[in-house]
Amino acid sequence: SGWRPSAPESESVVALRGQRLHGCELIQQLGLMLALPQTAVASAAVVFQRFVASSAMGRFEVRQAAVAAASLVATDGGGEGDSKGG
Repeated sequence: SGWRPSAPESESVVALRGQRLHGCELIQQLGLMLALPQTAVASAAVVFQRFVASSAMGRFEVRQAAVAAASLVATDGGGEGDSKGG
């Protein structure tokens, strides 16, 4: 059940997975501390994951990227409602 790679994962893949998990945990903690709606926390996690996938992550620390994603989503309203004001 689930895809399994044929070769053991490299240390860099394992490290990246750890960074992604740590970032999402930080975002979840921020969401609890700031009483953000779950949709905002989930949106921040998606933004963080996309940033990590963009390969720009090497220039930033996980904490910086996680806080930036949470801040971006929190100031944008957490993805709730129509931003066009329609």
